[in-house]
Amino acid sequence: MDIGIDATYSLVRQRRGATVKELLRSHSLSYVQGLQIALEAQGIKSVLLDQQSPGYLGFAGRVRLAVARDADYERAMAIVHALEPPRSGTKPPPSWAWQRSGLRAGALGFVLLIAGAVMADSGLQGVGYVLLGAAIALMVVGLVLIVLGPQRDRKIP
Repeated sequence: MDIGIDATYSLVRQRRGATVKELLRSHSLSYVQGLQIALEAQGIKSVLLDQQSPGYLGFAGRVRLAVARDADYERAMAIVHALEPPRSGTKPPPSWAWQRSGLRAGALGFVLLIAGAVMADSGLQGVGYVLLGAAIALMVVGLVLIVLGPQRDRKIP
């Protein structure tokens, strides 16, 4: 019976009254099975709980991995943390500045397009046509900046 605590240190009761300590919960059955294999390679007995939940609950379903013996919990957590991928502290590529400007220009062009269409229909045709021309120019500039952004990444070593 699950006691309902969604924390790393939650206890989970299995049949026959035995308790196991939960290591993690994941939506990926294959990820949890890989961790179970790694733990068993180090001599730590682990248990998969709720293996079928991702199948019938979709994204809401989570597979749980628990260690069978409380004494192995700290070692198991160290192994799980060692197998986690490193955090990506990378900056966005240099092209992102161009692409961000292109997105802003395109959005502003879209707003001007709507404003120009409204003004052209309401009787201020001269102003409307100027806004429509500016809108098209901004959208073209935005598209060019978005397309040329990745080219900038290729030129920078």
